[in-house]
Amino acid sequence: TIVDLVDAFKLNEIQLAKADFMAYVKNFLKTVTEKLTARGKADRIDDFKKGCTEMIKFVISKYAEFQFYTGPSYNMEAGLALSY
Repeated sequence: TIVDLVDAFKLNEIQLAKADFMAYVKNFLKTVTEKLTARGKADRIDDFKKGCTEMIKFVISKYAEFQFYTGPSYNMEAGLALSY
């Protein structure tokens, strides 16, 4: 049995320790904040951070139940796909 989205987009499962995930998230938040500011959308930053913080708390609380995927290029700066 395979997950359709994983197969269709050729995603690759990666293993991340909680500390690695938190380091990734910290960098991701910084990058998105910079891009929003550069595009003149700084008014969206507070809502984005609030929603992201809630999601991170949920992921961390159920960390063992999540799988993490990256695209075929393994470019983690492009984003991760999470499966719960």
